[in-house]
Amino acid sequence: MKQSTLLIGAIIGMIIFLGLIAFITLPTGDYLHHDSTVVFEGRNHTSITAQVEIADTEAEQEYGLMNRTSMPQDHGMLFIFDYQANLSFWMKDTLIPLDMVFLDSNDRIVDIYKNATPLSDYVYTSKSPSKYVVELNGGYCDTYGIKIGDRVSINIVKDN
Repeated sequence: MKQSTLLIGAIIGMIIFLGLIAFITLPTGDYLHHDSTVVFEGRNHTSITAQVEIADTEAEQEYGLMNRTSMPQDHGMLFIFDYQANLSFWMKDTLIPLDMVFLDSNDRIVDIYKNATPLSDYVYTSKSPSKYVVELNGGYCDTYGIKIGDRVSINIVKDN
């Protein structure tokens, strides 16, 4: 009985330790590029700027905006891929509704999913090949009139 109790205690301790290590090493957004912006250029010569964190590594892209309980209205995350394809995203561990804006390699909006449902396993796939995805607070596109076909300017400021 004592040996099984010790073994169970050791296993639980190892699980807690590994969980703590995984939590500490997850991307938090603190080291991402904070001064980068995406400017949405409407057809009526209006523009709206969102400050974005950059997700350009596989680890950053996998973690994205998961587990955040809020985000400032004028902020978001820009996912940058090395290729253009019909990209897919889901909201499994994302706590806030998001607008997903898909951009092609010519910086033109090719698809938008509005108010993606938090904590959902539904997969949102762009209808056209995309190289970039901008995630913004749910309702952002409706609030600022962002539409498919609009152009976008991306300004990436590298951290030193």
